[in-house]
Amino acid sequence: MQTKVYQIENIKFHLKSDLTVEESEKVQKILNSFYSGGDNYVRENMPADDIKKFLSLVVEPEDQGNLDAIPDFGKAKESVVLEIIKDFFLRRIHLTMNITDYFRNLMKESGLQSPDSTN
Repeated sequence: MQTKVYQIENIKFHLKSDLTVEESEKVQKILNSFYSGGDNYVRENMPADDIKKFLSLVVEPEDQGNLDAIPDFGKAKESVVLEIIKDFFLRRIHLTMNITDYFRNLMKESGLQSPDSTN
């Protein structure tokens, strides 16, 4: 599968294929900070520090040999940041769907769920 490339300050990045448990926890905290006021209200302007931290956790440079050249993510174009956030969420949705399908099939195979049941 070809990975999508995002350019920030003349450096090409792509989404990490997998996060560590610690990275995932940090991302979840950042994502929770995107919501304020309760009841699924998304903040219109995400704090720049949160965006920079999010990017540092979910993308990696294509050229792993020059990690010292990673730019200040604060210089990233808003359009690129929004594309990364969108793609990150799409990937998480696909992963969740795959896990759900796996457990559904496992339950069918183990006899805990009838084969014709959709739930």
